[in-house]
Amino acid sequence: MRQFIHFLPQLLHAHGVRHSDIESSSHILAQGKWRPVWKLALAQAARLEAKRAAKPLTARPRSSEEKAGYAVKCALAGNVSKACEIVCDDMIPACSDDTIQMMHDLYPERSLDLNLDNLTTPESLNERIGLVLSA
Repeated sequence: MRQFIHFLPQLLHAHGVRHSDIESSSHILAQGKWRPVWKLALAQAARLEAKRAAKPLTARPRSSEEKAGYAVKCALAGNVSKACEIVCDDMIPACSDDTIQMMHDLYPERSLDLNLDNLTTPESLNERIGLVLSA
């Protein structure tokens, strides 16, 4: 009985997904003729499998901008967990070994030695502030 209940949805949808299709399958099952419905369900599954093998789904992967936009849309709709999943799992991490090297190339390290000779004194700052305020 447990196995029958497990396969009942496939048997009911053997003719199709419309209400009339489900009624025809249930009418045949009510008469105790489950074997024709079972064979029809197997044939339907074989047709679907052949169709999918002939033309597999090749969806274009989302770009980073599309993922970010969808994450923002989910977050604004209140689905923060989905937005977090998109950002944390789907998107490519921004920091990798290549990224660090590119950042070093863009922003080379500079000397951290302060040139104390060119620092402004508090007196010169007060003079500048006084000139700006008087103008």
